[in-house]
Amino acid sequence: MINHLVGTITQHELSEDPDDLVATQLLRLSSGLTGSAVRFAAAYLLLHGTVKVVLVVALLRTKLWAYPWLIGFLVVFIVHQLYRISLTPRRGLSR
Repeated sequence: MINHLVGTITQHELSEDPDDLVATQLLRLSSGLTGSAVRFAAAYLLLHGTVKVVLVVALLRTKLWAYPWLIGFLVVFIVHQLYRISLTPRRGLSR
């Protein structure tokens, strides 16, 4: 469905310029999205967002226990991102 949506959006641009860099990159990236990649991204973003909201609310209520947890989760997310980048270094924010 994502690939179809991107194809529909970029169809006009590719009909004018078949070598358009942005449109061809979008099509290439969308074709590489598998069901497991979309599920992983959804779970990752949901977890990341939930943790941030809970910790920020705790910090706004001046709960001191939230500071070490916030630093710990930030370090975990940074290490995870660096690990993913080291596996497949790419330009941009693809998988």
